[in-house]
Amino acid sequence: MYLTYDIKSIQRVIFAVPKLKPMIGASGLIADFDRAAQRFVADEQLLFAGGGSGAFHLGSSTEAEQLRERLVEKAHRDGLDLRVGIATSYSQAKQCDLLYPYCPSELAGEPCAMSGLWPVNDETAWRRDSTVHHLIGQRKDAARKDPLGTQFLEDLVDQLPLRLLEHNLQFFKTLVTDPADPTEDAEADAGAAALGNRSRFAIVAMDGNDAGQLQLVAERLVKADDHPWTEEDRSQWLGRMSRALQRSTRRAFLTALARVIAAWAEDLSDQELRACIYHDQDRGGEVLVLPFRPLILGGDDVLLLCHPAHAMTFVQAMHQEFARQTRLASQQAQPESLWLPDHPSLTISAGILFAKATFPLHMAIPYAERLLGNAKAAYRPQEQNSQTPAAVDWDTITDTLIDAPADRRNRELRFHDSERNLEIRLTRRPYLLEPGERGPDIGTLLQLKQRLAGISTSMRSRILPGLRDVWSQRMRFIASVMKKHPILKDELWEEDGHLGKSWLNKTVKTTVGEGGAKIEKKQTVRATGLPDALLLLEEDHRLSQSTTRQVAEVSS
Repeated sequence: MYLTYDIKSIQRVIFAVPKLKPMIGASGLIADFDRAAQRFVADEQLLFAGGGSGAFHLGSSTEAEQLRERLVEKAHRDGLDLRVGIATSYSQAKQCDLLYPYCPSELAGEPCAMSGLWPVNDETAWRRDSTVHHLIGQRKDAARKDPLGTQFLEDLVDQLPLRLLEHNLQFFKTLVTDPADPTEDAEADAGAAALGNRSRFAIVAMDGNDAGQLQLVAERLVKADDHPWTEEDRSQWLGRMSRALQRSTRRAFLTALARVIAAWAEDLSDQELRACIYHDQDRGGEVLVLPFRPLILGGDDVLLLCHPAHAMTFVQAMHQEFARQTRLASQQAQPESLWLPDHPSLTISAGILFAKATFPLHMAIPYAERLLGNAKAAYRPQEQNSQTPAAVDWDTITDTLIDAPADRRNRELRFHDSERNLEIRLTRRPYLLEPGERGPDIGTLLQLKQRLAGISTSMRSRILPGLRDVWSQRMRFIASVMKKHPILKDELWEEDGHLGKSWLNKTVKTTVGEGGAKIEKKQTVRATGLPDALLLLEEDHRLSQSTTRQVAEVSS
């Protein structure tokens, strides 16, 4: 008998209060739920549990019902809605939709002042604030203890520089002061200093590629006419695979995080390091705040708030270590299959959003996840059983209102050149994390970024507007600046017979018309990734501009 569960609407749970500390607490509660689910069963019954979902192989329907009751009880204690599926096969259990929503027993009172959720009265009020529901207050209490961050730091001890280990360590929890809680001033100052007083961070969302494909291959093995696998075979494989994937992701995450923490610490003077320290009475001493904040680590999913200068380095390190760890796991599992259909290792992709610290996280995180979706979809192979390569997409947000990444790029970075009858694309994002024939790679782009770094900021700001025009005007712009900046001619010249290094001509197929009148035609596209390098340079420039910490109600 199989039982599966999913915490419903995880993002709604995390974003119920659009401030960082309650989000940290909600993320910790979800991780705690998964740990509790693992404790409810014997090791051999656990297939996987992480990221708010899990699966178990149980001996009888009675055991499944008992486990369901314990899971629902635990979920409702934390104010979580739960989906549970029970069936004789794993695929049927995943398709079951037995919903157990949390419904407050007390309906009298005013809505929670912090979240707007659930009525608050004398019975349901949080002990620290009578206008806040205790389940929401519980999340802020969880953020104060930060069990998820504390566990990560304990696991990182052997990999961190000695100058950091002289202090109590903490991932940042707040960067801006909440006017309702001025006691956070010192902690916010330390967090802002850790990020270089730039009032910016990067949201990094990562996810393993082809996880769904693994499940489909296993299902085909069970349903094939010659039945190479039984349902029991799939169950055993699923347990092995899920546990190996979770271990590989965690080890890769810790290795990558240790690398960027060490790089950050190496850049700091003693005086700068002191600015990242505040006094915490609860911990009985000084606490050093690190410019990173893990929010989600479950299965092969990663969500991290990160110092912008180290975001791309983290992604590259995570990708490399994830491939290494999954390769080791596959070798250790021999002769059993692990990454179907017998791939030697797995790949992972990323989306990075660079944003102000005051930008609402309930908008920024979904945007970063859409960038991740772009990176995964751009290089997903059409051939069955082929592997998706690791890739990264990124963007910078400076506006209050945002739309989808594709819509923004279509509006700002794509146009038709009537003089050359070409579609011009002023971006090549997403980028492969390793060199390959299917697209541009991030290593080559970062080399171009270094070559462009010698161009003044004012000149760099003129390049993209100069390219947003027809061919003759683009050529006029390049001719006007190439004497002082010959690299721009080398990269962007477009004379017949000579195309700059950064331009690429390719033929793409498009479908026009509607219904039965649709026809397929070929179109020539000219694309350059040079503006992508400029976007990264622009972020570097922002980081060089120190700002004072702001008072806001949105992010912390």
